[in-house]
Amino acid sequence: MNTVSMASYRSSQRLNPLSLLAQLSSRQANGCLQVSSGTVAWSIYLEHGKLYHASDSVDPFERLDRHLRRLSRQIPTLVSAVRVQVRLIFETVENQQNPDYQAICWLVNQQYLNPDQAATLIEELAEEVLVSLLAVKEGSYQLIEQIPTEETPNFCRLDLRTLVKRRHQQMRRTKPPDSPNPAANSRQS
Repeated sequence: MNTVSMASYRSSQRLNPLSLLAQLSSRQANGCLQVSSGTVAWSIYLEHGKLYHASDSVDPFERLDRHLRRLSRQIPTLVSAVRVQVRLIFETVENQQNPDYQAICWLVNQQYLNPDQAATLIEELAEEVLVSLLAVKEGSYQLIEQIPTEETPNFCRLDLRTLVKRRHQQMRRTKPPDSPNPAANSRQS
């Protein structure tokens, strides 16, 4: 694995994730964008500028399990025992790259999910991860070049610009209005 010379910053600095993701999309980047801020790390996996998986370090298996529980209403084979088994197999494996994605691959290989269901799951997980990433104002990042292998299937290649734009617009709509200035209120009394 090589670090791409595009821009790799190890020390903490001001970040604009929206701009960074737009650059990677337009450059059709391949690899894993790793962003860290405080105690949280994000991994955005790209192939030709398209997102095929996103995760962060804030309990990725809890997020995956939550989405699988929701899917279990539509897919009766995703019973609790299967979800526990997935967690036991993949959550505890050390030095495994993107274990939550490997868990999704396993679910497809074991025919608990079909590729279309996996693609939908990956998109929902990515949207949730991007919400937290877009809120980052300071941190460090690097793009690790990765050559896609046939061993790891890509169930989807999501348009990063569309995905980020949709998430950014939703964030702006749900942002609470600025609270009034208490100093201004005390002057009016």
